[in-house]
Amino acid sequence: MKTNHAISLLAATATLAHVALADPVTETTPQRTDVLEYIQPLPDQMPGAEKDTGAMIQLGKRLYFEKKLPKNQTQSCNTCHVVDNGGAGVDNQPTSLGAFGKRGARNSPTTWNAGFHVAQFWDGRAEDLTAQAKGPALNPIEMAMPAESGVVARLL
Repeated sequence: MKTNHAISLLAATATLAHVALADPVTETTPQRTDVLEYIQPLPDQMPGAEKDTGAMIQLGKRLYFEKKLPKNQTQSCNTCHVVDNGGAGVDNQPTSLGAFGKRGARNSPTTWNAGFHVAQFWDGRAEDLTAQAKGPALNPIEMAMPAESGVVARLL
């Protein structure tokens, strides 16, 4: 049963790609109706965005590019989740290099639209972006900070 659902979803996605080449606003084929049963356009804002202030957004941007976060102060979130210069929020590596040149076990998932993900990290161990944000800085391979207090002290 799961296989049939996956095949239907793949077929719907392929149909969406085909239909997207047509006029996406006025196209009303049965295939498009089938696709839209599975796939909906993203909302204009991520969940919780209504609480974001201009100051919070600016702080988030600064932290994303801040190189004080790892133990050796050489990387930022953008090192592995490249969004500047047209990046797609990934580093296109099989696995990402940590602060001291060691490779982790997984590659970096995209950060684009991460607020829409049902869980964070490839294995879903963080339920939201707030929980996820602590992980890389404290991971011994990624940014290698020994404690949250050290990360906070660097930012003050």
